[in-house]
Amino acid sequence: MKKSLYVFVFSLIASLVVLSPVFAQDTVVVPNNRADVGANGSFRPPFNCQGLPPTGIRWQQIYAGSEIGQAGMIDKVSFRLNGVFEGTVGDNGFNALYPNVVVQLSTTDKAPVDAGGDPMSNTFNDNIGADVKTVYSGNLTLSAQNCFREIPTISVPCPFDVMIPLQEMFEYDPANGNLLLDLRIPQCPALGEFVPDFDFATSGIDNNEEKISFAFAANVGATDGTGVSGSGLVTQFRFFIPININVPTLSEWGLISMAALLGIVGFMVIRRRKATTL
Repeated sequence: MKKSLYVFVFSLIASLVVLSPVFAQDTVVVPNNRADVGANGSFRPPFNCQGLPPTGIRWQQIYAGSEIGQAGMIDKVSFRLNGVFEGTVGDNGFNALYPNVVVQLSTTDKAPVDAGGDPMSNTFNDNIGADVKTVYSGNLTLSAQNCFREIPTISVPCPFDVMIPLQEMFEYDPANGNLLLDLRIPQCPALGEFVPDFDFATSGIDNNEEKISFAFAANVGATDGTGVSGSGLVTQFRFFIPININVPTLSEWGLISMAALLGIVGFMVIRRRKATTL
C-alpha cells in the first residue's frame, strides 16, 4: 500500500512540474542601435548626483515599445558606464550604497519625443500608467568595474554591470503602450575618487528622439522635472518570456489523473484480495 501511495504522489508531482509554465530568458537593449556600440554621449545623473542639492533625485525615462519589441516578465534593469567620456577615474571602479531607493515600472500612453502621439510630460504623475508597480524598494548597492580606455573608442562599449535586480517582476507587453521607468533616490552617496559617467544616447547625434526620452529633478519629492529631452541612458532589460509548448489541457490532465487514481485503487484492491486468499 505504501508503494502505491508513493506512485500516486510521484505522479501528482510530475503532473504539476509538466503543467508549470516554461520560460526563455532574453535581454533587450534600448536604443537597439546601441546594443553593441557605445553611445556618443555621457550623463552623470541619476546615479552620480554628486554636486547636486542634497535633496536627492527623481528620474523618469520612457522607452518606445517598438524598441523593446517583445512581451514578458522583466526581472532586471541594467546600465553601463561610458568608457570614453568618464571623468575622474579610479583603478577599482565604483561601489556605492543608495539608501531607500524606489523603482517603479508601468505601461504608459506617453511617447518619446517626436515619436507621435502624446509626448512625455514634464509633470511626473502624467507619465505614470495605470499598471504601475513598485519593483524595488530599499537600500540599493550599485557597482561597476573601471572600463576607461586610454585609447578612447565607442566601438567596444562597457558591460552592463550597473544592475538593479528587481524584487518584483513586471509584466510588460509593447502592444499595450510604451515602458516607463520611475526612479527615486532620496540621498546621493559620495563616490570617492571615481566619478562615473554613464552611457547616454543623445538626440542630436544618435537620432534617438523616437526611442527614448527622460525628465528629472534634483529633488526626490518634485512633481515636475526640469524639462523633457529626446535622449536617455542606454538601458538593458532582462526578460523571462513564456514558451508555448504542446501539453494536455487542464481537463485532459484531470482525466489522466482520474484514470491513474482508479488504476492505483484497483491495484490496491487486487493486492488486498490476494492477501485475504492466502
